[in-house]
Amino acid sequence: MGPVKNVVMKKTVIHTKVKCLMAQPLGEGHDNTIYELSGKLLSQEELAAAVGTVLGKEVQLQQADDDSYADIMKGAGLPDFLISMLVEIQKGIREGTLEVESNDFEKLLGRPVTPITEALTSIVNGISQTNE
Repeated sequence: MGPVKNVVMKKTVIHTKVKCLMAQPLGEGHDNTIYELSGKLLSQEELAAAVGTVLGKEVQLQQADDDSYADIMKGAGLPDFLISMLVEIQKGIREGTLEVESNDFEKLLGRPVTPITEALTSIVNGISQTNE
């Protein structure tokens, strides 16, 4: 599988969206500019290893063809319109069309993006607190 985009914490994404949507000017030269909100590219194997590190156990990566993936998502209760979108995203990852490494996110945030293990730890801790 090809590299996937860096996963960042929800609060980082929200912070960037708020900063971009509020009346905080970005300065000169941003009109009609498209920003790629990605970061360091990770393979799916690297992402699985990072999840395993955070969970403290091995996480095995399983490859699935489009039909199998759609069946898994349907079994998880996702609506058909969302399943088709997710299948297309996975296809884009597999074919390398989503392999865009950029530091635009850091420029807009004004700081480095959150490291993957820190972001995943925050997500896992948030889920754990929700389930208590």
